[in-house]
Amino acid sequence: MNNNIIRNEYGYYQLKNMPSDEELKNFYEKEYFQKNISKSYSSSYTEEELNYFDAKNQQKEILAGDFESFLDVGCGEGYVLSYFERRCYEVLGMEYDNYSINQHNPSLVDKCWFGDIFENLKKMKRKFDIVNLDNVLEHTPHPRELLELCFQICNKKIIIKVPNDFSVFQKYCVRNNITRDRHWVITPDHVNYFNKDGLIALCSTIGFKKEKILGNYLTEFFILHENTNYIEKPELGKSCHFARVKEELIFNEISPLKAIEFYEILGDMGLGREIIYVGKK
Repeated sequence: MNNNIIRNEYGYYQLKNMPSDEELKNFYEKEYFQKNISKSYSSSYTEEELNYFDAKNQQKEILAGDFESFLDVGCGEGYVLSYFERRCYEVLGMEYDNYSINQHNPSLVDKCWFGDIFENLKKMKRKFDIVNLDNVLEHTPHPRELLELCFQICNKKIIIKVPNDFSVFQKYCVRNNITRDRHWVITPDHVNYFNKDGLIALCSTIGFKKEKILGNYLTEFFILHENTNYIEKPELGKSCHFARVKEELIFNEISPLKAIEFYEILGDMGLGREIIYVGKK
C-alpha cells in the first residue's frame, strides 16, 4: 500500500501526510474549480441526466423523512438545492466557490453562503432539520471537525455520501489483475478514503445514530467485463455513465422505495461505488 495512506482509528483510510489548509485552498481555487472543472463537472446536461438527478434526489427526500428545512453543505452545481426548492422546502447551500452554481443554477446563488465552509458553519445561528453532505468528507483534512459543526446545527438527520474505497470489490479487481492497484487514490483531491464501517464509527463518535447505510451505483461492475472496463479504458467512461443513468431511471420508475431497499442490501454488503449514511440526532 502507498506509504502515505494509513488506516486510522475509525477504520477508514486517509493520507498520512495531509496537505495544509493553504495548499488545499490554492488547489481548489486555481485548479479544481477553474482549470480542471471539465474533469469534475459537465458544462451542460441532457434531459435524461437531469431526470436522473431528480430521481436520486427523490430517493434522498424519502430518506430524509418529515422535515421542513434543508442545508446542503458543499452544494456544488446546485441540483440538490434546485430539487428541494422546487419541492417547497426551505433551503440553504454552502460552497467555497460560486463558479459551479453560477454555471448551472444561477437563480439559487442568493440561497447560498460562499467562502470557508468551516467558518460559515461556525457563524450559523439557527438549525436545519436535514444537513446534507454529498462528496464532501473525502476532500477535507478535518472530517471530524466538520461533522461536529454539522451536529450542532442539525435538528433531525444528517445524510452523507462518500466514495466507497478500499472496498471488497476494488480489492477483488486488483487481486485478479482486472484493474491497477489503488486507482481510486486521487490526491490532493481526495485525502480521506471511506468504507462503510469507518464512516459509521466516525459518525457514532460524534453522536449521530445510524438509521440506514446504503450502497450506490452498480457502475463499478462494468469493470468486470473487458469491453466496459472504464478504469483501464477511460474512453469508455462516458458510455458507462449513460448506462448508469438509464439503470437508475429504471430503478426509480419501478419504485423509489424498492430502489432504496435494494441499495440498503448493497450497503450492508459493502458494495457500490458510493456509500450513503443516514444518521439521526
